[in-house]
Amino acid sequence: MISDERAEKALRYLVDTDESCALLKAEVERAEFVFKRTREAVFTFSTGTVAERQAEAIQHADTLAANDKLVEAIAAYAKIANKRDTERIVLDVYRTICANKRTGAI
Repeated sequence: MISDERAEKALRYLVDTDESCALLKAEVERAEFVFKRTREAVFTFSTGTVAERQAEAIQHADTLAANDKLVEAIAAYAKIANKRDTERIVLDVYRTICANKRTGAI
């Protein structure tokens, strides 16, 4: 059973992480843009066949660094987003329990 305190904790977490979650999502978008822009810039200034230029663009140190930043941003966002999803489930279960109590089902 989910206590009132646990439900309050879940709600508080959601309230407290609204802004940080949004900022982390924005960081993912920015990192994805930087990664694509870096890869495309390296491709544009490379020489050789298209396949050679694509291979160079994806293996270039700047592209790899941008990819690492993107992965870090995704991981940070996923961590908080997943926790927020869990807290929403806790609140849904709590509401269901409360509704069942009101109707006498429990």
